[in-house]
Amino acid sequence: MKKSYMFILVMCVVALLVGCSPATATTTLSQGTTTKNTTTSTSQGTTIEGNQSNLNAPGVFPVSNEKITFNFLTRHFSEGSGKYDLYTNDVTKLLEEKTNIHIEWDYLPAEDAETKLNLIIVGGEYPDVLFEYPIDQSKILEWSEEEIIIPQNDLIENHTLEYRKILQDREDIRIASTAPDGNIYSWVRTDGGIHILVNTKIFVYDTWRTQYLDATGNKVETTDEYRDMLIFFRDNDMNGNGNASDEIPMSGSSGTLIESMLNPFVYGRNMYLEDGQIKVNFNQEKYREGLRYIKSLWDEKLLDEELFTQNAQQITALVNQSSVNEMIVGGFCSLWDGSYINPAVVPYEAYKGVAPLIGPDGTRQTVYSKADVKAGYGVIFNTCENPEAFVQWMDYLYSEEGTILMAYGIEDISWKWVDYPSLDGDPKSVSRTAPVGTLYERNVQWIATAPCYRTPKIKYLETAEPGQSGASLYNSSMLYMPYADPDQAIPNNMWMTADQSSQLALFKASIDEYVKEAAAGFIVGELSLDTDWDTYLAQLKSMNLDEYIAINQEIYDTNAK
Repeated sequence: MKKSYMFILVMCVVALLVGCSPATATTTLSQGTTTKNTTTSTSQGTTIEGNQSNLNAPGVFPVSNEKITFNFLTRHFSEGSGKYDLYTNDVTKLLEEKTNIHIEWDYLPAEDAETKLNLIIVGGEYPDVLFEYPIDQSKILEWSEEEIIIPQNDLIENHTLEYRKILQDREDIRIASTAPDGNIYSWVRTDGGIHILVNTKIFVYDTWRTQYLDATGNKVETTDEYRDMLIFFRDNDMNGNGNASDEIPMSGSSGTLIESMLNPFVYGRNMYLEDGQIKVNFNQEKYREGLRYIKSLWDEKLLDEELFTQNAQQITALVNQSSVNEMIVGGFCSLWDGSYINPAVVPYEAYKGVAPLIGPDGTRQTVYSKADVKAGYGVIFNTCENPEAFVQWMDYLYSEEGTILMAYGIEDISWKWVDYPSLDGDPKSVSRTAPVGTLYERNVQWIATAPCYRTPKIKYLETAEPGQSGASLYNSSMLYMPYADPDQAIPNNMWMTADQSSQLALFKASIDEYVKEAAAGFIVGELSLDTDWDTYLAQLKSMNLDEYIAINQEIYDTNAK
């Protein structure tokens, strides 16, 4: 990867003649208040201690009076039918105009990104920054020990306003950011939404569910009642096209479906906490009973026959049919309905959330994920010539204005204020000008996974208007929050030694994959839950399951101190 640094040389005489920096635009959280063309800088050419004499003070724009170019490595997104392009995106242009920082983008492929990243590292031709491809703590430790990335403690202290305050105010973010050697090598992103805490949910096509409830008078709360509804979908030509065999009562991804259907029997996530002790679900009798239930759905032909082979694009193609007579999917499991819905074809909330199912013994629960805080963004490589400028550029994304830009895009292009209550109850709210996927296709907004500091206040500025993506996301999540236990969730951001990381990688490649393959085998009937179960347990033991659990316990205990 070839670095390119492009500088616009400015004569000193010209710099002295300029009295103030270019005007910028500020958006505030005051409902309906937007202040434009306000000057936010004091004087140009403010000298900051470091290797950039043309940097302005933190929080003053532009970041630099001379154009600075960075090479960013980031992950590739295929949203917008391939029309999403960070080079020409409206947000990219706005950021460059505001900061005077130009970005050359290189992409990690959507498939096998990790392989390309490793090849880049081995090749030694690093980017300036690994921007929006969060890496785990083990890789941060590995790279820091090899000194190919640089610590950012002093940079954050001296060149940020927003992020420095966040680290002071949020102990959880400070802990997630700080490596065992006391250094900070990456930035943390927060989401701010409850949906990320309960990230596996059941959705049902509401038109069909209403027909079922009207026809039978039944409820849909227990596992048996849910199966009865799926049988009704299978047998009653729900789309009315005269073909009683084209309906798929339940589709989706096998991983999220299995987790959702296990929850009424046993905690659905493979590894979890119980009174501070690491447990696994896949060697328990209740897990076997959960698989029996899922197998019964498979045997009754209530599950998509491509459940274990299809990808997200294929599921999306099944779900998005242009008329009610063409709809074939009765339900799926996912983070939210928008995982598979294209709102230009099927409106949000056409598929509505179903609360966690009640199991035979009365168990009603869902998996809780400590996923709001995610570390590993904005890693600076040792070849970066202007780390001070990058950190000041990055800090803007963590301001209120920058976070709104990352979350919603540009006002009047991607969103507008409306006189309708927000999800947080404020009298005015943010309403998107088009479905998010359409905005990506128009290339006017960044994918909303870029690093920033989304708080619930910003997250729930979105309008509560029915049919909007935010309302759908919030409403389905509220069905699950009462049944989620944070104490059962293993933290996402845990530091570990290189040796522990290597051991975990081996165990995940062996035990996790074996459990996944065995679950599929039990469900489709290639393995018997009666005659093959003991052999399955013996195999787990021979693969050193106890050691796998012990290593995770050791890591958890160290991080919990």
